[in-house]
Amino acid sequence: MAGARKNYVITGGPCTGKTVVINALKKEGFIIVPEAARLVKRRNKIYGGPLAEKHFDAFEEQVLQAQTRLDLKHPGVVRFHDRSFCDNIAYYNFNHRKPSPFLMEIANRYRFDMIFYLSQLDFYKQDEHRPETKVEADLLHNLAREAYSMQGYTLIEIPPVSVYERIQIIKEYIQEDLDRLGLVWGCCERELKGLK
Repeated sequence: MAGARKNYVITGGPCTGKTVVINALKKEGFIIVPEAARLVKRRNKIYGGPLAEKHFDAFEEQVLQAQTRLDLKHPGVVRFHDRSFCDNIAYYNFNHRKPSPFLMEIANRYRFDMIFYLSQLDFYKQDEHRPETKVEADLLHNLAREAYSMQGYTLIEIPPVSVYERIQIIKEYIQEDLDRLGLVWGCCERELKGLK
């Protein structure tokens, strides 16, 4: 994948604190491959184009194409991906559709080194980025777990603790990879302690 040596995924259903964790990792200096669905949705709302609510298949096709382009645009030795193709599979299942052969081919071809699966937080808030109800969010969370498992991944569960503690757990898992690559973790741990 775009020449990277290590590719990790941060995932979980709606309202798991994914964006906060991703931003903390970015602050540590890691390359982040952004979530394609959010970017496509924002672009299509502004400029016109299919939206998941009305034209699911066309929207998902754009997301897949955007994800592969984003992968090429964000090269790095170590990268964190904000979701992956397995999340697309979960959304197909959520919408009672069979994942496209193209999606399954990409999901099988693009493999990741570790999947960090964020546990749901103690609260749930709907907004423009999380239109799902709490029941739908719970279902999506479980479908994501199922999609990754079906693709042969072992998920690393990250509990609903502070962002600093979540980052420390992730650090413990990837430290050996960083050592092997001769890389040093960032120097922002003091600042991370202040994030909740």
